[in-house]
Amino acid sequence: MKKSLLLYLFILAVLFNVFTYMYYSKELAFQQNRYVKIEKKIKDSLNSNDSKLAEANYFSLAKNENARITLIQTMRQKQFKSKN
Repeated sequence: MKKSLLLYLFILAVLFNVFTYMYYSKELAFQQNRYVKIEKKIKDSLNSNDSKLAEANYFSLAKNENARITLIQTMRQKQFKSKN
């Protein structure tokens, strides 16, 4: 009776360890997959923001010489009018 009880406990312990191992191995794979997806999403977001920034800089005063000249002329006209 004692031997069969120990045998049943041993089999139960082995099954418990097998199921625990399978659970944690799948959990690890799930976490790694999730990490890869998040990393890809972040890279896409950074690339999108970089392209938006480059597009915004294209229309800035530093890149557009005509707009800079117009701004300077407008400022000079305002200063001239304020002096008169």
